[in-house]
Amino acid sequence: MRGAVVRYVAGASIVLVLVVTVAVVVAGRIATREALDHAELDARTLAEQYVAPLGVDALDPVGERGRLDDAFLGRVDQGALRQVKIWADLGDGRGRIVYSDNRLYQGAEVELGEEYALFASGRAVARRVEPAAEGPQPYPEGTYEVSVGFRDGRGTPFLFEAYLPTPAMALSRSELLRQWLPVVVGSLLLFAVATLPLAVGLARRAGAAESDRRRLAQRGLRDALSDRRRMAQRLHDGPVQELSGAALVLDSVDRGGLSASDAAALDRATRVLRDGVGELRSVGDDLFPDAVSAEGLRAAVDELGRGSGEVGLDVAVRVEGGLGLDADASFLVYRVVREGLRNVLRHAEARSASVEVTQVVDSPVPGVRVTVTDDGVGLPADVRHGLGLRLLAHEVHGVGGTLRLEPAEGSTDGSCLQVWLPADLPE
Repeated sequence: MRGAVVRYVAGASIVLVLVVTVAVVVAGRIATREALDHAELDARTLAEQYVAPLGVDALDPVGERGRLDDAFLGRVDQGALRQVKIWADLGDGRGRIVYSDNRLYQGAEVELGEEYALFASGRAVARRVEPAAEGPQPYPEGTYEVSVGFRDGRGTPFLFEAYLPTPAMALSRSELLRQWLPVVVGSLLLFAVATLPLAVGLARRAGAAESDRRRLAQRGLRDALSDRRRMAQRLHDGPVQELSGAALVLDSVDRGGLSASDAAALDRATRVLRDGVGELRSVGDDLFPDAVSAEGLRAAVDELGRGSGEVGLDVAVRVEGGLGLDADASFLVYRVVREGLRNVLRHAEARSASVEVTQVVDSPVPGVRVTVTDDGVGLPADVRHGLGLRLLAHEVHGVGGTLRLEPAEGSTDGSCLQVWLPADLPE
């Protein structure tokens, strides 16, 4: 329950940080676009108000420069304007500076490149002036260049070029953030607070549902174990005893007065009964092995390893001490090992296998890990779990555990069955 609330708060905090970050980025882009628009508007206003009414050809060589100096030089001194250039069209992509607040530029003829297309178009291009890679910087940082195409009062095309500072951009970004962030952050916080009771209620319901599911699974497991005990007991006390008794009776029959064929038939019947008794005892041991309850998990797993060794599979067994498993969990571990070794014997064509039963200490829930690894032919591409493994997986998942069958780690051959189980199965 507490963990669910912590996860909810952490998730809400992450969302809040992401939203604030996005808001800052978006505000910066909007502010930059706004600064470009303002710079373009300022340049258009200056060109329309002070240059367009004049004859651009009258600026070369002397003409109306005095009026433009009065309009622009004061703005340059005050920092509201950093530089002005007025270009006349020379044709063939070339332009001549017929006016500039900096007299050094006047009269210069330059290839204008893409800006040449702006002459008389009425279009404008605004861009940030990038700092020079080396040497003195021609313009302070944060300068925008705006080029606007016009026609003067006589219809002569000209290009007005202004270099403007951009304090409006920083002010605009700050203003946007001041307007947006309180609304965005406040809305998110109100939403988080409003939905917290709902999240807590859902977490409680989910936790209760999970507890109920695990209790039902554990009850099913315990019922299954109880049924296994009863079936094993009934086999032992009923058919096994009766058939054993029948085998003893047949074994005690005097064969002296019987024909050879009748004696042979009696011997065959006795062997069939004894084989049947052995098979029934094996089934009873599969249903509920006495070794787990009488000798403990370690001895039972060792016995499984020795049994596999008798049919040619070299098995190394390691069962960690102090696992603290109850009888039901121990029996489930035993079933995992038994099913894993059976699959190795039936399908892996392996020479050796290893079995490890260890505690899991790097998990929020105390548990035990069961690993059965072999050096066999590995898993086919279209591997499908058999009935025994599917039934085992159903029981493991029912008590909150996990089961994986995958290729052996660090090897091109072999397979690995790995099962995690909670150390304390739910009541």
